[in-house]
Amino acid sequence: MGKTTGCFTCLLVVGVVLAVVGAVMFPVVQYLIHSEVVQQTMLENGTMGYDLWQDPPADVSMQFWVWNLTNPAEVKKGKKPFLVQRGPYTYREYMPKQNITPNNNGTVSYVTEKSYVLDLNNSIGDPLKDRFTTINIPLMTFAHKITVMDLPGFLKTLLLDLLRIEDAFPSHTVHEMIWGYPDALVKLAYDNGLAPFPEFGVFVNRNNSNDGVFNVYSGVNQENTDKINHITRWKGQSELSFWSTEESNMINGTDGSYNQPFFDKKKPLYVFSSDICRSIIAVYEKETSVRDMPTWRYVGPPEAFANATAYPPNVGFCTPNASYCLPSGLLNVSNCQFGAPIVMSLPHFLYCDPKEVIDLVNGLTPNKEEHQTFFDVEPMTGGPLNVAKRLQINVVIQPYENIPDISKVAKFFLPIIWLNESAHITVDGANELKSNVETPILLTTIGKWSVLGFGGLLVILSIIVLTALWIQKPQDSQVDNSINDGDISTATPNGNPIGERSQLIP
Repeated sequence: MGKTTGCFTCLLVVGVVLAVVGAVMFPVVQYLIHSEVVQQTMLENGTMGYDLWQDPPADVSMQFWVWNLTNPAEVKKGKKPFLVQRGPYTYREYMPKQNITPNNNGTVSYVTEKSYVLDLNNSIGDPLKDRFTTINIPLMTFAHKITVMDLPGFLKTLLLDLLRIEDAFPSHTVHEMIWGYPDALVKLAYDNGLAPFPEFGVFVNRNNSNDGVFNVYSGVNQENTDKINHITRWKGQSELSFWSTEESNMINGTDGSYNQPFFDKKKPLYVFSSDICRSIIAVYEKETSVRDMPTWRYVGPPEAFANATAYPPNVGFCTPNASYCLPSGLLNVSNCQFGAPIVMSLPHFLYCDPKEVIDLVNGLTPNKEEHQTFFDVEPMTGGPLNVAKRLQINVVIQPYENIPDISKVAKFFLPIIWLNESAHITVDGANELKSNVETPILLTTIGKWSVLGFGGLLVILSIIVLTALWIQKPQDSQVDNSINDGDISTATPNGNPIGERSQLIP
């Protein structure tokens, strides 16, 4: 019994030690996991994060829907426009980061070279053949410029003559409207330094090009890793110049392709978009799943494009000052679009003011699930696994009495094209992320729980056995005492009690 008690006492000690080790492993392992993830998400050649950031393993697409104006003759007379949506016209998008240069101040510089390849299998038709009717954007642009710019007399006269003979509502192929087509007005303006390109298109000169040099925090040798991939400069500038307040001109957040590790649901996500020349806020909405990996969905809230009355911090996006605020849901980007009367919104005027925007045109059906922007982010690494960036390009329509075709039009905002730039992590990319992050974390989690559990099991088993031995010990002691006192009479083989002399022995 003594050996049994000693054995289980040793097991109890071993169990307590294992349980303590298992408990201590929790904060230690958590710290090691946090440190390793941070190291692997830094933008330094050779890390997992660098590979994901430099050339994301995702299927990226750019889809366009065009708005066909079905009643241009009536619109010229001041009637409400009737629109019919056509799309999507899909392009495969490739966007590797190039000219990557680490800097001494803890930042890295790069450009994102974007190229687009037509994907007819996922398109409703052929953009080279399909045509649609909409407003003549160059005509509206230069009709506006003539009224607000101090142009030389000969140039103003020449532009006005061209405007009077231009068709206000021409038809173009989808390809022409997106990627560009020759236009006499644009060519004249280009020759006189009033336009950046000799052709017009909403994505003219965007294929096989980049949108400028970005400088971002790399996280290398920095105590604050919350700013990994946060933009410090764009095109050499640390702030913008398009808006009317210092806050609005701040470049906040990342470019949306990569985020800092260890997200906090309570904190918003900021993304800078060069398409609209400003940063946009996104807030946590719900838990999601991408390729069997848990993710958090962040969405652009309604106040992102709300006007200053509904959301006062947006007053800086009223240009040139607060008296020029547009209705909620619209963003005037003419300052960063070479003076064109371009207004951005979400598709179908989602979150726009119904009375002042949506009700002035026919054919729109805003829907949150189809038209909002969202990011599904893996919270530990910050990797965006599923993204949909959605925008709509609109033109401000208003009458100009010197131009016959548009002298009687009503005032409204006309949708031209809306787009969805989406990215979804590939199966191989998801498997690699799992093997680099989720699998090691799972194994270490199993390990620490196993040590704690096995130690606890030994403690419980040892306590049970030792308790049973302790309860049994008093009974054994009573038996031993009875034997020692001689109370038990035991006969010898010849029938005599032990301790008595036999009568047969002399």
